[in-house]
Formats: sequence, C-alpha cells, structure tokens
Amino acid sequence: MEYFGIGALLVVVFTVLTALFRANELFCLSCRRGRSLVVRGALPVPILAAIEEVLHLPDNALVKGFANDDEVRLTVTGLDDGEEGRLRAVFAAYPLDVAVWPRPRDRRWWQVAGFVWLAWWMQDRGEDPPQKGPPKSNIVPFRR
Repeated sequence: MEYFGIGALLVVVFTVLTALFRANELFCLSCRRGRSLVVRGALPVPILAAIEEVLHLPDNALVKGFANDDEVRLTVTGLDDGEEGRLRAVFAAYPLDVAVWPRPRDRRWWQVAGFVWLAWWMQDRGEDPPQKGPPKSNIVPFRR
C-alpha cells in the first residue's frame, strides 16, 4: 500500500512538471517521414504552409514556439543551420501578435496529452471505421 502512495506522488509530480514546461508554449510542430503534424497548440495556416514549403519536411525535426514578450521564440531540433535560418525567416516574414495567436479547436485526447510519439501513433491509425462494415470471413461457424 505504501508503494501506491509513492506511485501516485510520482504521477502528480510528472504532471505538474510537464504543465510548467509547457506553460508558455504556443505550438509544437513535428516533422517525420515527409509529413508534418501540429502536436500541441495551434499554428496559423499561412505559416504552416510556408514552413512545409521552405523546409521540404525533413525526416525527423521538432519545432516549438514559445510566447516571449509579445513575440514568438523558436526552439528547433533536428535541422541544420541553413534550414533553421530559413525557418526563422518564415516567422520574420509573418509578423504576428501573440495576443491574437489562434487557439486550438476540436482537439482529441492525444492532442491534449501532447506527447509527440502518441500524436504520431494516433494520427497513423484510421479513426473512421470502414463504411461497408467488416470484411467478409471465410470461416464457417459450427452448426448443430
């Protein structure tokens, strides 16, 4: 029973630390296998289109934007210096006020959790069931 208390305390501490680290985060954009996915937050559509056009979607990159004194501060991993410079030029070309930054809408539970691996795993899964129903089976049930 005493281990249950320690486990619950660890879950609470992990949740609080995660929330504190993400407090000023506006968005988290992940690029994998030539595709991009906004994992957390929201990104204006023109900026997302410009990022996809400029970066040519590398194999594994993570771009995070933070609100910092009415401007967007970027944290980039997985890009070389040239690509990072082009990415910063995209944000410089679109002067946006952090106060009017779009808010995320219609988020699913994995977007609320905000973990990159979970978002990609759920994105790759088909959410809509097949329209025609399950496939036909060649197994004949036992008859009495």
